[in-house]
Amino acid sequence: MRNSKFYWGIYLGVAILSFLYVIGSFMVPSTRVVEYYFDRPQEIEPTSRTILDSGEVIYRLHVPMGEKGRTLEFLSSHQQVKVYADDRLIYEVDVDPSIFGKTPGTQVNYVRLADNDRVIRVECTPIYSTMIADNISFRLSYGLEDMRNVLTTSLLVVVVCFCCLLSGVFCIFLYLVLGRGNKRFTTLCYFGMFVTLMGTWLINETKLMSALITNRGAASLVSYLSIGLIPVPFVLFHRRFLNLKPMLFEKGIYAYSVVVLVVRLFLHMTGIMDFRMTNNFGLAALILSVLYVLIGTIIHTYQHGLDQAAALCIFAILAFILTLGNNLISFMAGRMQTDFAGRTVLLVYVLYMIVISCKDVYKQLQENERMNFYKKLAVTDIMTGFRNRAAYEGWEKSIQDYEDIMYVLLDLNDLKQCNDNFGHNAGDVYIKDAAQIIKEVFGGIGECYRIGGDEFCVTIIQSSQVDVEEYVAQLREKEAEYNRNSTTVQIHMALGYSAYRPYDEDFGRTRKRADQEMYKNKAKLKEIYGGSL
Repeated sequence: MRNSKFYWGIYLGVAILSFLYVIGSFMVPSTRVVEYYFDRPQEIEPTSRTILDSGEVIYRLHVPMGEKGRTLEFLSSHQQVKVYADDRLIYEVDVDPSIFGKTPGTQVNYVRLADNDRVIRVECTPIYSTMIADNISFRLSYGLEDMRNVLTTSLLVVVVCFCCLLSGVFCIFLYLVLGRGNKRFTTLCYFGMFVTLMGTWLINETKLMSALITNRGAASLVSYLSIGLIPVPFVLFHRRFLNLKPMLFEKGIYAYSVVVLVVRLFLHMTGIMDFRMTNNFGLAALILSVLYVLIGTIIHTYQHGLDQAAALCIFAILAFILTLGNNLISFMAGRMQTDFAGRTVLLVYVLYMIVISCKDVYKQLQENERMNFYKKLAVTDIMTGFRNRAAYEGWEKSIQDYEDIMYVLLDLNDLKQCNDNFGHNAGDVYIKDAAQIIKEVFGGIGECYRIGGDEFCVTIIQSSQVDVEEYVAQLREKEAEYNRNSTTVQIHMALGYSAYRPYDEDFGRTRKRADQEMYKNKAKLKEIYGGSL
């Protein structure tokens, strides 16, 4: 258990560090996108596509004449880009190397052209030697029309991804508000973290986000870190969901995922190796987590048969492999994501899991309410609503320091005669009405208990700030008022009180003094009322 908490604490620390790192990358952007405008645009004609030994690819393109607002659109992935019109630089994507990276990431470039521009030259220099930019496709669009196209092709995908992200946040919110420390809510929290990270990654890799988030270098960090953080909550959720015993290599997956992410983060920050150059290590963590869930599902199916939990895990594995596998391939190839069908399947799984989890949570809440009711019932006097003797004894045992605590003891005189003369219903009225008076007088300054058939007590904290005699006078006034208005039951309560003193060996001596005072008061009341109601 301690080891699990240790690994989980390390994971949360790394997650917080990653979050702060991403925030910093957006605050100090390393990507520079520059557009140059000139009063006299020049016309040039496309000639060819040239691939240099360095990996740089030079494109020469014919651009037909058209309306104002023409825009040349093309996708670049981890490449420095320069666009020329007649040897005049009109657009540039560059990067300032820093601890946040040395790549502009994957982004859609929108180059606005002047009215007379017909021939342009595009130079794409890959950041990584393994990625040669010889497969770029270009498209001419017209401002608003292009944005409509972006919205049309990726809006539904973004909505699906956003629903996944929102679902994950909702699960974490439920855990924080309702169930911290509860096993079922903790399982829901793991699921929420997994879905939130997955949704963050998927929505970040859409074409619409590429158009909205211009700092694609920082955006690529969001993807890399989200992928790196997914395995741990993915494994933890499915282990708890399947109710599996910890397997030998489970902690190995945690340790590998966290260590690999920390090392990759260090290498990226120092400029030794970018995240993209260490992709295979992160991919290995994802594969290990999927294998773990697969093995766990097989074990669960062997022990319990193909029940709902096993079927859902099988569905999760298939959705994870198909959807995230496709996205991983596209992500590592530097392509924007438009996989609407795959993500919709994933969303269906997420929403169904949330419905099941919420039902489970609702049952847990009902169970907690029942348990709380029975616990309260065990320490509550049903007739008066006061806490009972067991509750009082528990309180006395739990107190470490009795300093400045006062004990008030009350006894109902002649309860037996009331029962004998007027019946037990009248006796019950006596007890209830006396308790109501005690509550009205002492309920605001102390805790009221019924510790016997006709005995009550009140514990008062910080009694030095309370004038007890004033409250005793109020009690007598309410007694007298009650008795004037009652034709049958007459309430007479004997009362004694005592505050804890430094020389008391324990609180028992304090109670004994209050008991002695109460009996003196009882004898006095007997003299006044003649020992009868």
